[in-house]
Amino acid sequence: GRAATEPPVRVVSSDLMRDHHFGMLSPRAFALWRQVHQQGIRRYRDHKLGRTVVELVSPPPYTVRAQRQPDPLTPTAARWHMPVRVDNRPAQAANPDDDDDGDDDDEAASTSHSSCTWLCVRVPT
Repeated sequence: GRAATEPPVRVVSSDLMRDHHFGMLSPRAFALWRQVHQQGIRRYRDHKLGRTVVELVSPPPYTVRAQRQPDPLTPTAARWHMPVRVDNRPAQAANPDDDDDGDDDDEAASTSHSSCTWLCVRVPT
């Protein structure tokens, strides 16, 4: 009842929560939950403003894993969408001069907005 009417929960953190991940009975389920619910943090140096800018990065509207979809044109067929390459470089990796402290705390943000190449195929069932 009530939970369905409340806004979705987002976790704002650059922590990958590895200690929770290893303690789970189903680490795969936790990794999927984290990918869908963790709000990333992106920091970069804005040289024009002369300051560091912090932005919240929303999780993607879909998970980066193989997904099956019914084919609307042929009921006996299916469409598969499969990620074939994921680029998980942190935003700062493209411009190392922008990182203030040299740490890797933006790793979580990078996985939440990864660039990905997809292979889409139609398979008769």
